Amino acid sequence: MNVRHDGDHDHDSQADPMSLVAILLGGILAWGGLGWLADWALGFQGLFLPIGIVLGAAGAVYLIYVRYVRS
Repeated sequence: MNVRHDGDHDHDSQADPMSLVAILLGGILAWGGLGWLADWALGFQGLFLPIGIVLGAAGAVYLIYVRYVRS
């Protein structure tokens, strides 16, 4: 039985590359999808989609930094 006593952190400090790619793609797809949905709902063509993609990528990079680099 392996018991960890490192506080409230339940993730490893070393991430496998696939989880990093999944976080990055998930952020881009989720926020890009919201941007596309906003474009569709508000009648714009290509205004919010790139904003969503950039926000998703930036948020994912920040999340990766907080989870794996800063810890």
